[in-house]
Amino acid sequence: MKLHTPKTLPYIPVAPGALPILGHFAKMKNNQVAFLEETQKKLGPLFWLNAGFGQWTVVVTGEAAHTVMKNKETRSDVMGGEGDRITGHITTDTVSIKDGAPHRRIRGAIQSPFTPKGLTVSEIGALLEETAEKRTSGWKENTKLEILHETSVYALDIIFRMLGVADLDLPLWRKTYNDFVGPWTMIPFNFPGSPRWRSLKARDWMDKEFQKMIDQARATGDTKTMLGAIVHGTDEEGQGLEPKELFANLRILGLAGHETTAATVAWMFIHMGATPELWEEIREEAVAADSPPTSPKDMERFPKIEALFREVLRLYPVINVLTPRRVEEPIEIYGVKIPKDTSVSASLLSLSRDANLYPNPETLSLERWTKQAHRPKPSEAVQFGGGPHFCLGYHLAVFEGVVYTTIAARRLASLGLQPVLQGEIPKPTYMPLTRPPAEAKILLKPNYKA
Repeated sequence: MKLHTPKTLPYIPVAPGALPILGHFAKMKNNQVAFLEETQKKLGPLFWLNAGFGQWTVVVTGEAAHTVMKNKETRSDVMGGEGDRITGHITTDTVSIKDGAPHRRIRGAIQSPFTPKGLTVSEIGALLEETAEKRTSGWKENTKLEILHETSVYALDIIFRMLGVADLDLPLWRKTYNDFVGPWTMIPFNFPGSPRWRSLKARDWMDKEFQKMIDQARATGDTKTMLGAIVHGTDEEGQGLEPKELFANLRILGLAGHETTAATVAWMFIHMGATPELWEEIREEAVAADSPPTSPKDMERFPKIEALFREVLRLYPVINVLTPRRVEEPIEIYGVKIPKDTSVSASLLSLSRDANLYPNPETLSLERWTKQAHRPKPSEAVQFGGGPHFCLGYHLAVFEGVVYTTIAARRLASLGLQPVLQGEIPKPTYMPLTRPPAEAKILLKPNYKA
């Protein structure tokens, strides 16, 4: 498939600073937010971006980004597939690159354990509470937390335990999974010892382990666990996943199932550690409750903690620019004609920081969410995407974040401690996803207001 480039569509401006081969990779890696915001101010709501190795896409900012996500005139097949040298080994055969009937079949087969009802029936709240209690049990005065590591271990342990990985295997799975999705695996050079080589080895190892768990789920007829529900899951017409689809989607669930929670909860603690008044609000709400939330609906008892999760995610969307879509039917955006076979990407960052939707968008404010008279709508959860590809893990991610923060706050309150950020609020790191820097540290100190 030959896609358009700035040479064939010269009337769309090109973002400045592209390098040979690497494109805008260096610009995006150094400060993706500043680069995107400055480019939008300079060039307007549409501009070409080169993510590296010839991956040209037209970034669509503002309200029109919803048009890209609706997938009415666009398709998700531009990223993935065996011919994709960049992400094909991760995305091929997954729900994320399918459209139409194939997408509905795969999504229909795997979505039930991720709905609020599915999370409640599987009693996932108990698993979240048990894991969070275990992760925070060793905390004490002067404990220094590498906060992203803490939250990453928690979130990845959750998703793998839901998939049936035994506790003793978790460290090995975490290491292997990090090899699979490491930041340099998208560079299409495969030789022994290279990131791509390690990623492919990790993929093969996980598939062998998944096969053992799949065989057991089929032998026992398990339909209650996440793994069992996916193995036996079917769409409305009774069609399930093909073997290669089953492996691919189990692998991608680890990525989608932990990154948002890990990064967002880490940012929550960074801001609580930097703002004692914010910590006091969260601590008081957590302590006032008889117990942590036990289901997605039960989060209603923790409006401020949920608001902090959503507000931090708004400020630091894990994905600033949605993975590209291919234009299938010509569309017009901001008066510009976009022909078939043009790669377009929705800017989630521009929607997250739209001053018309969020006055003073750079300011963290819980009241944006606590004063709403309704539950957040999909348009207010744009960080999870939109349209038919809206993130399956949306409810799980928010639930995980609220449970962990509640239990951690209750644990610190019982010890008379509070989180204190070491240094200033750090700048995010980028590529492939937006995260706090790994070196960001939280020190647990006596809370004199407790």
